[in-house]
Amino acid sequence: MYSPLGIKLVERGWPAAIPLIQGEKRPAISGWQTYNTETVSLEKAECWARQFPNCGVGHAAGHGLVAVDLDTDREDQAATTKSIADKHLGPTPMIRVGRHPRVMRYYRLQGGVNSDLATSSFHLFAIYIATGQTAWLGIHPSTGKPYEWIDASPLDMGPSELPTVTKEMLSDFVFEMQAAFPPPESSRQRTNIETDKPSLTGGGITSSIMREIALSPYTPPIEIALSWITTAPTGTRHYTMVGAVTALMHTGLNDQQIFSAVVDEHVNC
Repeated sequence: MYSPLGIKLVERGWPAAIPLIQGEKRPAISGWQTYNTETVSLEKAECWARQFPNCGVGHAAGHGLVAVDLDTDREDQAATTKSIADKHLGPTPMIRVGRHPRVMRYYRLQGGVNSDLATSSFHLFAIYIATGQTAWLGIHPSTGKPYEWIDASPLDMGPSELPTVTKEMLSDFVFEMQAAFPPPESSRQRTNIETDKPSLTGGGITSSIMREIALSPYTPPIEIALSWITTAPTGTRHYTMVGAVTALMHTGLNDQQIFSAVVDEHVNC
């Protein structure tokens, strides 16, 4: 699968096609977060194709790309999310289906990378902007079937052909989505839904680490958190450490367990 499709994606101009464990959503490589900012070279893709020929293919977030994950299993809710996305973000030819009716819609940021925007998770949807990764090609772990692309797949087009969205368009989309799908009462105090406009500038690292933990049931949460800390670019390790600790708190680990795991990495930041 990664051979030859990963190579074809890089040749198409996609900046961060990475191998995924066969039949899973998890990357097959360690330190994959590096590719949220760095580009996968053709030489690297060819190396991975030899090493992981049958692995699936994912794409690291960042690089001015935007992935909108509409994550509901109810047909009526899926219809509403589609209507809101079409209204505020517009149509896109790249819509990926994993487990129907859940879909992932892809866009690119007007003007390229925007350091003010962060990957964010909400109730029933998420927006991948700066961190995290999404599965593109391979077998969905729940359905046992290949991922599908409704119109065009990334093998058919390059990133420059994606429709553009702005920060304002994303904020308007999030605002209406949160109004239509408020989080459960028990979690409302942990969100920003009481404000006039939602924030897409904070909580990115925490949300991404929590999502990876949720999608990686066979990997210890501490191992995932430490991977984020150790691969964080220079100047961002303290911020990443705070996000990792927050994510680990949500898993139910106590203060001593978290402290024992991350103290050495924090001291060495």
